[in-house]
Amino acid sequence: MNPSTTFGRVLRSLRRSPGFVAIATISMGVALGIATSVFAVMDAMTHPTPPFRDVEQLYRVEFEIVWLAGPNGAGKTTLLRMIAGLQPLHRGSVQVFDFDLERDRRSHRRRLAFVGHETFAYDDLTVAENLDFAARTAGCAPERAVEARRRFGLEPLAAVRHAGLSAGQRRRLALANAFARDAELLLLDEPHAGLDADGRALLDETLRSFVAGGGTVVFSSHESDRASSLGAREVRLVGGVVIGSAVVGGAVVGGAVVGGLVGGAERIDVSDRVREASR
Repeated sequence: MNPSTTFGRVLRSLRRSPGFVAIATISMGVALGIATSVFAVMDAMTHPTPPFRDVEQLYRVEFEIVWLAGPNGAGKTTLLRMIAGLQPLHRGSVQVFDFDLERDRRSHRRRLAFVGHETFAYDDLTVAENLDFAARTAGCAPERAVEARRRFGLEPLAAVRHAGLSAGQRRRLALANAFARDAELLLLDEPHAGLDADGRALLDETLRSFVAGGGTVVFSSHESDRASSLGAREVRLVGGVVIGSAVVGGAVVGGAVVGGLVGGAERIDVSDRVREASR
């Protein structure tokens, strides 16, 4: 039996009980913590970590869109997972929002959202219920879920269960879940994959708006045209090594801090301290 289906049935039955909001929100948080740990272990088993050697990594990524480019196996997904705290460090350091991930890989997660190749949505819950779940477990108001549903064109599918969605619709739901969290940092692994032309344009528009409002996006993609249309800063990886960085397609969205690379140290610094616009 699919565990997501089982959990969905339990959650749907709880919704009929008085006091559901207070009790179920706590239960959701516990369940999400367990599920996150399980998924992290499963991912670690199925996604071997490419070695990062003599790494020059991201430094001062703030209020911009960063495109991680490179061939398959270059380390793009691993880097995103490291920033998210899902991938442990064997050596070196990662600092996100002034949290040292070598010591604490959990505390910063409340301020970010990670979208990988799986939706991690519950099959037996509807689109509306999945989004409400994501918002509540992140401590956000239910209105965040409604706004995310509208933003990604999921309003007509609100009552449809996840199991009944197409691949593209599931991708939209996964992205909407990220925005329902009210995150400051979005980590997106191939976010345009599976989306139709309208969905891709909608995602690009949403990312521009997110950064203009003070957010930061780091995404991986093999599609240079998408990065160009977003005015993203390209960071190219080969074999776990950053070999170059440049802005493609014009000025960085948001007009704020572009850090550059720091050499010689195995370090990723995604800081929340505001600096002057890059020189």
